[in-house]
Amino acid sequence: MANTSLNTICTNGKKLLRKSVYPTLISSLDGFSYVDLNSQDTLNLFDKLVETNVLGSITRIVCDDCIRFDRKDTQFSIYDMAADTVVCSGRSSGRKVIFDGILVIAKCHKSFNGITVIKPKKLPDIIQDSLTVFERVKLEDPVFEKNFNVYSTNQIESRFLITTAFMQRLIKTEQKFKGNISCHFENGEIFICINDSKDRFEIPMDKSLVDEKTLLPVFEDLNEILELVNTLKLENNTGL
Repeated sequence: MANTSLNTICTNGKKLLRKSVYPTLISSLDGFSYVDLNSQDTLNLFDKLVETNVLGSITRIVCDDCIRFDRKDTQFSIYDMAADTVVCSGRSSGRKVIFDGILVIAKCHKSFNGITVIKPKKLPDIIQDSLTVFERVKLEDPVFEKNFNVYSTNQIESRFLITTAFMQRLIKTEQKFKGNISCHFENGEIFICINDSKDRFEIPMDKSLVDEKTLLPVFEDLNEILELVNTLKLENNTGL
């Protein structure tokens, strides 16, 4: 009974933090704001993910946090979320987690019509595993090539989108988050998926909010994402 009561208190405390403290905390960072989970931005997320097939076949998403960045010509949203699908075995069925981590969706002012995908090397090769219209793209950075595979429906576009600066930063981001990072470019948007099964923006209930060490991990994660997105130079046109 005591454990149940404690869990209830912790759950209610986290809800209170998200409702009253998080908006103020996130808004203190230049360009960032905390988004209500009932906003149109989050309500349309599932349909967008199904349409683009960014996470594969999913039947449900659960979003814990949504943080928005909007400054000058750079706009993107960060979702702390999970996605799963229904799996059947005989007469029984259950759910399989497909994604659990951070999803970043950035608006891109570059003009591109094709689809480009970056996948970790350790994941199955989509060219070999399925009949697709994608072609393997070979890039110049040997370290990047060692860690990632790139596929695209347009070889020329992909080379304009994936710059040397972005490749180098993606490697650093993968090392920091220690998770599977993939990227998806489609319909004028860029999806960055960090599948590491960690609640990045949860503040420990037993830590003081006036202690900068408590908040530092959250700020560092947000800054890492911002630096990665900045290397994409979203405001520039590809020149295609």
